[in-house]
Amino acid sequence: MKLLRVLAIGGAVCALAAGAPAADEKIDPKLLLGLWEVTKNNAGTVQEGSTFEFAKDGVAVLNLKIKDKSRKFDLVYTLDGDKLTTKVKDTTGDRKMTIKKLTDKELVWEEAGGKTIELTRKK
Repeated sequence: MKLLRVLAIGGAVCALAAGAPAADEKIDPKLLLGLWEVTKNNAGTVQEGSTFEFAKDGVAVLNLKIKDKSRKFDLVYTLDGDKLTTKVKDTTGDRKMTIKKLTDKELVWEEAGGKTIELTRKK
């Protein structure tokens, strides 16, 4: 259960230390779709090498890297403006993040406590 909580927390993951989007700048939800690899993290967040794959139907898959092993988690997500919320399927509790940067190649989000996660598009 503790691992699921960490995953739910980490599942709501990802960010690159860049400025927040301007108030009139919209996040294009289509840019979120695809496979993203964590390339930079903060302690206590998702480990580098973990991946998130976001699909257009509000589902995602987290392949969480833990040392030299990987564990798969099915997620559901919502995107409301720059606010990304993820939750491990069939569990309670969710993870909320603020997207700081989203391009066709980079995704950066900030989690509670100011921790950022940077991801790079894999496909």
